[in-house]
Parts: sequence; structure tokens; C-alpha cells
Amino acid sequence: MWQRYRDRGVLFVGVNTLGDTPDAAHAFIAQHGLTYPNGTDPGRIAIDYRVRGVPEKYLVTGRGQLVHRFIGPVDEGGLTARLEELLALARLTAATDP
Repeated sequence: MWQRYRDRGVLFVGVNTLGDTPDAAHAFIAQHGLTYPNGTDPGRIAIDYRVRGVPEKYLVTGRGQLVHRFIGPVDEGGLTARLEELLALARLTAATDP
């Protein structure tokens, strides 16, 4: 899914926040065929984003503004719909900015 959006300025980043070992995180990435960038939370990301449960997905603008949070699983259709809404809003905002 992330490959469909990267040319539109959307970046997907995976963050391991559960304190799993690097081997467990790599196994999860391989098991699910994840190809977008992934890393381990050094301890601040979960606190800064107030992670409440896993999985969570955050939609953050290029300026760092949190615009949506999914808590719990979300299917591709739900994620796609929200991304399209936000991208349309960004285009509209860009078109009306002086």
C-alpha cells in the first residue's frame, strides 16, 4: 500500500514500541512482508504519541501535525479512505493559500 502513496508525498514508517528484541521485530516484518522503513522506539515515541494499545497508526502532516489516529487494527479500505480525504483536503488548502 505504501508504494501507491509514496509518489504523492506520503511516507509510511513502522515503529516497534513494545520492547521486542530486534530478532522478534525482524521476524514480524518478514512475516508480514513489510517493505517500508521500520525502526525501534528508543523510549520517547510511544510517550510523545501517547500510545494506548497496539497496533496504532498515526497520520502526521509534513509539518509534524497529528491529523488522525487509528487505535487497533484498521483494514486497507479504512486507511485508504482516510488518506484520500486528507490528501484532497491538502490539495484544496494548497489551492486556496495566498
